[in-house]
Amino acid sequence: MKILPLFLPIFSFLLLPSTSQPSYYIPTDNIAVDCGASAFTIIDGRNWTGDDATNFSPSDPPNAVSKSTVRSTFINTDNNPILRTVRLSRSPFTYSFPVTTGPKFIRLVFFPETYGEFRKSDAFFTVQTGQFTLLKNFSAALVADFLKQTVIVKEFCIHVAGEAAKLNITFTPSPNSYAFVNGIEVVSMPENLYYSPVEQGTTAIVKNDIALELYYRENLGGDDITPSQDSGMYRTWGGSNDYVSSPVFRIRDDHASINYTASSPNFTATDSVYQSALIIGKNGTNNSLRNLSLHLPVDVGFDYLVRLHFCLIHWEHFQAKQWRFTVFINSRHMDALNIDSGDTPIHKDYNVPMPDGNTPFISVDLHTLPSESFDAILNGIEVFKQSNNTNLAVPNPAGPAQAPEVKPVAKNSNAKTIIAAVCSSVGFAILFSLVGFVFIWKQSKKKMKRRRKKKKKTTGDNLLPERRCRVFTFEEICEATDYFSKEREIGVGGFGVVYKGIFEDEDDRTVAIKRLNPESQQGAQEFITEIELLSKLRHSNLVPLIGYCLEGKEMLLVYEFMPNGTFKEHLYDTPNSPLPWKKRLEICQGAASGLNYLHTGSNRPIIHRDVKTTNILLDENWVARVSDFGMSKLGQSNTAVSTAVKGTWGYLDPEYHRRLKVTEKSDVYSFGVILFEVLCGRQPLDPLAGEEKFKLTLWAKKCLEKGNVYEIIDPNLKGKISRDCLKQYLELAAACINDQTKHRPTMTVVEEKLRFILRLQEEANGDRADDDLSYPEEPFSPIRSTVGALRSESYKSHIATMLSGSDFTASTLMSEEMFSEQSTGSGSYSRKI
Repeated sequence: MKILPLFLPIFSFLLLPSTSQPSYYIPTDNIAVDCGASAFTIIDGRNWTGDDATNFSPSDPPNAVSKSTVRSTFINTDNNPILRTVRLSRSPFTYSFPVTTGPKFIRLVFFPETYGEFRKSDAFFTVQTGQFTLLKNFSAALVADFLKQTVIVKEFCIHVAGEAAKLNITFTPSPNSYAFVNGIEVVSMPENLYYSPVEQGTTAIVKNDIALELYYRENLGGDDITPSQDSGMYRTWGGSNDYVSSPVFRIRDDHASINYTASSPNFTATDSVYQSALIIGKNGTNNSLRNLSLHLPVDVGFDYLVRLHFCLIHWEHFQAKQWRFTVFINSRHMDALNIDSGDTPIHKDYNVPMPDGNTPFISVDLHTLPSESFDAILNGIEVFKQSNNTNLAVPNPAGPAQAPEVKPVAKNSNAKTIIAAVCSSVGFAILFSLVGFVFIWKQSKKKMKRRRKKKKKTTGDNLLPERRCRVFTFEEICEATDYFSKEREIGVGGFGVVYKGIFEDEDDRTVAIKRLNPESQQGAQEFITEIELLSKLRHSNLVPLIGYCLEGKEMLLVYEFMPNGTFKEHLYDTPNSPLPWKKRLEICQGAASGLNYLHTGSNRPIIHRDVKTTNILLDENWVARVSDFGMSKLGQSNTAVSTAVKGTWGYLDPEYHRRLKVTEKSDVYSFGVILFEVLCGRQPLDPLAGEEKFKLTLWAKKCLEKGNVYEIIDPNLKGKISRDCLKQYLELAAACINDQTKHRPTMTVVEEKLRFILRLQEEANGDRADDDLSYPEEPFSPIRSTVGALRSESYKSHIATMLSGSDFTASTLMSEEMFSEQSTGSGSYSRKI
């Protein structure tokens, strides 16, 4: 774990934690039941009532197969007496609690264990209260295994109605199973703590007819908060910060005085939540993206209530304007905040839909203005699932846990210092604050007005400091595109329409302008990612970004114009003449060089995540330029980063799709698809090709395994590829699309191999020009010789290894004895006879 250096030594006066607790909310109903017990149990000063032969003893339905039964166990339960007894039954049973009207917490405690003849693996049951189904066919054992926990606590919120209110909780076993419960809590909460009868700005509406299930309640920056330490409602707050996915600092002051208000009373969260926080800090080396991000797994098919807690402790050391940042949830702009309220806490609620088909993660991102003088702060987060009508239940997990591999922020027991730590897995959702963009735009507009007074402009005048890209006005863009005329349209993509632009006041400079379609699934995140990356990266095989425009809802990106279009436009389904083989190899080698720069050119790799032939542009000299970085993500070298799946079907790495974890090797897989696309002259997915040939990679694998290489090669290339070049090319392409990440080559190896393969083809061509590469079909056809060689059992076995077996290293191809480097110093390669 890398510890970030302390950046605010002025905070070193922090004292030891306080042991005093302020006066908090006192719940009207405060029921805690020790299921299966016959007496009171005191835990942390709170009475838990045994339900056996008491008012809380559950009722059994008439003619029950078996009455609800009490069982005790003396298994080591960390001295928690609640877990030593249990209520279980093979028939339904109901607890009935007399309560007041209003919103309530319901907490159910399950300790999945074998209780005599009741095996833990046999417990499947449904839990209902009123009209709500809380759990259905629920298996505590499967959930415990999935979460790697011993005890499962389920917390729900419901609103009880009626004058003489009773809260009934019914446990119904599934067929041939049984139901059990170890503990039940019913605790009142303030009327408007989570339920909102009217709309309040951006506050999410949770009506009284909706039930909630807690998914996350985190004390960011602080320690675990036990039920007895909560603000009167016995909530548990986690302090592990397992889901923080960006480098952050922790600040903490256990003696900070919190100034509660009517909108955020002292029961909203306990003092400990507001006395600690995570901030980005001012060390740009460790978080150059200036973001504070969390990545939270959830279930799809529901809406979620996301609550963020803010309190600016140590506010006296900052200017108010420095705490401006923007909230994005699942890449959607939710709020622009200016935290200038000092020690007064606030909370913001957001309604987040997660329909079926979505990636099962909620991503919360706070982004500051693009300057080290601005910061973002987050003290706590709560996430609740909202019921679909009357249902909250989801299926049991089918296997072991697959939580994102992110590490918690390191803790330090010395409360006098600020503890700083870096999370090992960084989520690369680069999002600037829209407020920040407005700020930049205004400043840039002033600079442009000053520049227009000058007769001449220098290149430096057109570049933003430290970002090397120009800010255009919307008026300039309109004039350059002839007000977005149809005649200027040169393409369309996921972001929107691409226009050809001409700046007449700059010697008729031609550019490509990409305009965001408001209905596009892409948006601010991709827009900002593109600017942040391309304004810093410079490489001969990356498309150059000239500038951008942000006015109102208009988001536009301005690039250097690529007159030869996309790589795909010169391979198939095009009126253009198909490119010769050598030119295809040169373009592939150039694209590999650009991707290799992304993977290795900085201290952390940049994963493109959408490598495809339409994102490889060709300049006037047919040089490959990798483009479209809107889906790119910052990674860790050779380490999987948990993230939502982004990319294009047909090019998508199957292991990334299965595990929701991406590495540089995911780009390698996509590039392997391109290699086959280039050789075969067809698209990766072709519905008209028939079931066997629908997916290019699967069809190519089958042909390679059978030795039927001739069948897959683009007819325009048959007879024009040297035997040795084709052999090496196929091995490289097969290795790139290996199903297992660890067996694929790195992009460095791919670039090196393509350079070597290109050399082989050049030697075979001799002095022939690029447009005269054909060999005689008879009597000595290199392609026929190649087909014969590739049908040999030894080569088919070798290809099978590339597809599914051993690691592919830098020496895999070069070690073959059929090639040797000449000693003439020219570096050429020749075939041994």
